[in-house]
Amino acid sequence: GVNQSAEFSYNGKDLLSYDVKNSQIVMALGDYEGAENADIAITDLSLNENFRTTADHNIKTVVISSQRIYALGDEMVSQYTTEGVYVAQQTVKNNIKNIVDYNGCVAVYSDGMEKIEKVKAEKSS
Repeated sequence: GVNQSAEFSYNGKDLLSYDVKNSQIVMALGDYEGAENADIAITDLSLNENFRTTADHNIKTVVISSQRIYALGDEMVSQYTTEGVYVAQQTVKNNIKNIVDYNGCVAVYSDGMEKIEKVKAEKSS
């Protein structure tokens, strides 16, 4: 049969990745797969948008884990709070395959796994 990939767009952007946890949906959105400066949108389960921000890199995977949103780009992972506030970015090895939620965010490499440390958010005064 014809291999049709299900295209889902949201506000005119392609859905690159999403995760659902605690009645919250996080979506990574871009003009196309691999597009730089992908958007991160946070919505409720009815797709009412609560927050949107733009990452400074492309996004392959978003994961919600331990009150953090993790976004995997090329050799880097960015962390945001579940309100969408940017926390930190760290580089990862270039053989990274994906990130998954497993008692925290875990980077999956072609030769093993490694926990991605949760960075403390600055307390907003």
